[in-house]
Amino acid sequence: MNAYRYRAVAVHAKSGDVYFTEQADAFTSAGQVRVAVAVPGGPTPVEPGRVAAPGHLGRIDTLPNSVVAGNGSAVPPAENALAQDAGLPYPGGLAIDADRSIYLGTATADAHCRLMKIDASTGRVHLMTSGASEAPPRDGAPAKDARIGWVNGIVVSPADGSVYFTEGNDLVRRITADGVLRTLVSGADDVPAGVHKERVFNPNGIALDAAGNVYFANQGESVVCRISHSGEFSVVAGTWDSRGHGGDGGPAVKAQLSHPESIAVDAAGTTLFIADTGNARIRCVTPDGNIHTIAGTGTSGHGGEGGPATAAQLQDPTNLALSPWGTLYIADGDRLLSIADAAAVQAGPAPADLSVSFTRLPGPVARGAAFDLKAQVHSRGPGTAQARYVRLRLELPEGIVTADTAARTAEHTWPAGSSLNPGGTWDALFKLRATDTATPGPSKAKLTVVYPGETVPADSRTVVDLRIAPPTVAALVPLPDVDQQKTAPRTAFARALGVEAHDASGSPLGPVTVRFEITGTTGSLFAGGTTTALATTDHTTGRAHAPALTAGPTPGTVTVMVTAATDAAVKPVTYTAQVTPAEPAKPAYAGPVTLSPTGTDLQNQQAKPGADFDSSLQVLVTDNGAPKEGVLVRFAVQGTTGSHFPAGQDHADVTSDRDGNATAPTLTAGTKPGKFTVKVTALHNQSTPSPFTAEVR
Repeated sequence: MNAYRYRAVAVHAKSGDVYFTEQADAFTSAGQVRVAVAVPGGPTPVEPGRVAAPGHLGRIDTLPNSVVAGNGSAVPPAENALAQDAGLPYPGGLAIDADRSIYLGTATADAHCRLMKIDASTGRVHLMTSGASEAPPRDGAPAKDARIGWVNGIVVSPADGSVYFTEGNDLVRRITADGVLRTLVSGADDVPAGVHKERVFNPNGIALDAAGNVYFANQGESVVCRISHSGEFSVVAGTWDSRGHGGDGGPAVKAQLSHPESIAVDAAGTTLFIADTGNARIRCVTPDGNIHTIAGTGTSGHGGEGGPATAAQLQDPTNLALSPWGTLYIADGDRLLSIADAAAVQAGPAPADLSVSFTRLPGPVARGAAFDLKAQVHSRGPGTAQARYVRLRLELPEGIVTADTAARTAEHTWPAGSSLNPGGTWDALFKLRATDTATPGPSKAKLTVVYPGETVPADSRTVVDLRIAPPTVAALVPLPDVDQQKTAPRTAFARALGVEAHDASGSPLGPVTVRFEITGTTGSLFAGGTTTALATTDHTTGRAHAPALTAGPTPGTVTVMVTAATDAAVKPVTYTAQVTPAEPAKPAYAGPVTLSPTGTDLQNQQAKPGADFDSSLQVLVTDNGAPKEGVLVRFAVQGTTGSHFPAGQDHADVTSDRDGNATAPTLTAGTKPGKFTVKVTALHNQSTPSPFTAEVR
C-alpha cells in the first residue's frame, strides 16, 4: 500500500499533465503538489506495461513525477514565497489554469483557511484570500483579506480567469479576475441580501462547462447541483432526502447518491462524472439525462486494477479530473487511478435480475477424486447483460479445490461481446477435486454471480452442500498391551483402549469414525458416564482411542466392542477386562467372637416380591460378653427367592461399630415367593454362624 494519501487531482487542459496533492496520511498536515507529465502524443501518462484498455482501470501514482510545490512543512507560506520552499498544510481543492498556474486550498491546525495561487511564471505564492480580516467576508468586497472556510473544490474559468470554489461552511463562491469576492449560493441560516439561499450542505467538488454553468457536489445533501450562467439553481443528479444507491439506467434526477465528493464535466456540459463516495462507485450522467455506474462494485477495496472498471473495487473516491482526451482520473485514498476513454463505458451495465443455480451436483466424492460442478445463470431482465460485466464466482469449502490450480476460489466468465437477453441462460462448468485429507461429510460451497447492474441481489447467490465420502475401511486392528486389563471396582483401567484403521493396502487410514461399546454387568463406564463413545482415527497413524474406562462397582468381566461406524461389514475388535473384588481390609481384632441377633423382631420378617423388608438385619459382636469394634461381618443371602442387598448383591460386608453392632444394608425381597436364610459370619474371626430367616409372600 502506498504511504501517501492523495487528496486532489487536476489535469492541464492542453498537455494532459496530471497534477495531484499528497499527504503522508490522512491526519498529517504537511502536503505537496506533484505533476506526472503526459507521454508525448499519448492521451494517458502511463509507463510501459501499465496502459489500461479503454474502460479498464489503470493506476498512475507509481509513474515518474516531480514536486512543483511544497517542502513537506506544515508552516503556511507567506505572500510571494517560493512555492517549492513553502509549506502546504492540509491541502484541499486543486486546479490548474491554461498557463499552468496552480490554485490550492490550504488550512492550518487552528482552521485558518486560505486560497492561494502559485504563479507558473515566477513559481511564487500569491494569497488570493489571506484571512487577515477577523470579520466575516462581505459579498462584493475584495477577497484579499477575506477569512474563508475550508476550500473543498476549485475550478478556474478559461473564459475570464474567475476562480470558483466551494467552502465547507455551505457556500459556493467566486473570485473575479479583479479580485472581488462573490457568493453564488449559500446554505447558511443568515444569508446577506442579494445572495441566493439554497439547500447547500458541505459542498465539495466543483466544475464548469464551456457555457459557464457551474456544477458542484452537494455532499451533505447527496445530490449534484447546477447553477446556470443566469443564476438558476437546479439538481442534475440525486434526489433530495433520499440518500443511498439506486436508479442506474434511469433518470439521474430520480437516482440515489451517497455523499458524493467530486464531479467532472465535459466541455459541452452533456456528460457528467460523479464520485459517489459513500457507494464506492463512479457514476456517469449521459446526454440523455440517465445515470450509470462506470467504476466500482459498491464494495470498498483495492481489487481489479487492469480489468474492467465496473468490476473493480474503489476504496475512497474523493476527487475527479477529466483530461482533454477523455481519460478520467480518480483520487482514491492511497491510489491515483485512471479510466481511459471513460465515455466508452458511460452506458454501464444494464439493470437486470440475474439469478444463479447449480444444475449438476455430484454424489459423495471420494478423497483425491476429481469431479465436475455445473451451474447456470438466468436473466429475468429487464436489461440485456453484457459478458464483460458478468463474473461467476465459486467459493469452495476446505478440502475441495480447483483441479488445475488447487485454489479455494474459482471464477467463470463468458466470451467478450456475448450478451444475456431477458429469459436467457448461460452455463458454466467448474472442474474440481477433493483433497487427500478432506474431512468426510457435507460442507458448503457458495456461488455468486457478480454483476454491477444487479437489481435483486438476493437472487445472485446460492449455497449448496458438497459431500465427501468417508474412506473405505478394510480392517480394524487391535492395539497391543490394552487387552485383558484388571482393576478393582470404581478405579480406572491403566491403559486407554484403542484401535487402528487400515485401508485395503494395509496402510493407516483416517479420519474414520469408530464406535466403542461396553457390555457386561459390572457397571463400568467411559469418562462422561456413558457406555458408548465415538472417536476419529488420525490421518497419519490411523489410530483412535476411547475415553478413559472406569471399572464399575460389581466384580466381573467387561467387554468392549469396537466397530467402524460407517461400515458394519468390517470385523469388529473385541477387548475384555476384569473388575476384580477388592481385598477386604484386615480387622483390627483377629480373635474369636460371638455373633448375636440384636432383637427377636428381626427374625421371620415378610415382604411382598420386590418390596424392601421393614427392618435392617443387625448382630452384636462380642468377645467374652464385651462389644468388639472393627470386626468385618458378612450377611449372605441363601435360597432361591432372588432376594438381595443393594445393587443386586447376594451379600453385604459391614464392620462393627464402637458398640459392637454390625448392621446390614436394606434387604429387598426377590421375585419368587418362599422362605430363605441370611447367614451371618465374621470373615476374619472364628465365629459361629448366626442365621436369620425371612419369607417372600
